[in-house]
Amino acid sequence: MNLLIALSDTNYYIVSGFLVILVLLGLFLMSKVKYARLGNFISALSVFGAVIIT
Repeated sequence: MNLLIALSDTNYYIVSGFLVILVLLGLFLMSKVKYARLGNFISALSVFGAVIIT
């Protein structure tokens, strides 16, 4: 586990599930031309968060 953030297993799974939902939301938004930029930003932040907690 990362030294910067000490999460219990339960909290780790909850945060991971939330990040997965955000990535899927970002992908959904990227399919709309009007919201593609926002979707890309949400997905990028979610993946960055996933990298940080792993």
